Amino acid sequence: AHLGKYETLAGLANRLVAELPADQAELEREGFTPAVRSHEFVAVSESLVCELYSALDGLKLFLFVAYRKVSGIQKQSTETLFKRAAEAKYGPGFPAEIQGLLAAAYGSWFPQLRGLRTTITHGQPGFVTLDRDTGKVRYIHTGLMEGPRPFVVDDMVGLLNDLFLKVRELLDGVFGFLLTQLSVFERDVMCGFYKARGYRRTVTVGTEITRDSGRFLAREWFDPQPGYE
Repeated sequence: AHLGKYETLAGLANRLVAELPADQAELEREGFTPAVRSHEFVAVSESLVCELYSALDGLKLFLFVAYRKVSGIQKQSTETLFKRAAEAKYGPGFPAEIQGLLAAAYGSWFPQLRGLRTTITHGQPGFVTLDRDTGKVRYIHTGLMEGPRPFVVDDMVGLLNDLFLKVRELLDGVFGFLLTQLSVFERDVMCGFYKARGYRRTVTVGTEITRDSGRFLAREWFDPQPGYE
């Protein structure tokens, strides 16, 4: 759900990018600009970072419930979830497949996402400038220092896209593994809504699932009612 919210906000951010040149034009025309469009883009972009981290928070809580009897599992800190995997500090019963995915993330992209999210949540917002030569949005945050210099991303849109893919790949990897552990049984699932009516089917876990899988429970009432097929 948080990745879905991310995609909704990303669509808004894409529209805001197209409006950023207006701030520069206003500055050149008036000698001053409140940079309203830039501030809006920063607000949305930083919200995107927080949504990605919220998706990982959800993963932490799910794994706590699924493996709550395993030594080392906890629900207080998302960073600790990844760090203990990297340090191989989970006891017997924690899947090696999931530990490997978490450890790999901790050794690559997770620290950057966590650092951005922590600074954004507990500090001041950053700011952006549009590079007219490249058309890319440069993001600067003085709360994240790299030595004596502030944190700078030359392509904020590219960074967000990359982090989104990394988070989605991690979640797909974890839950893809978990799906292989499920027993084969039928589940009653919701397909969607049409003309204010819910459409349901049963699907057998453990089989290859397509759009045509399962038994369509709604047929018993939509077959005799024209217009609801």
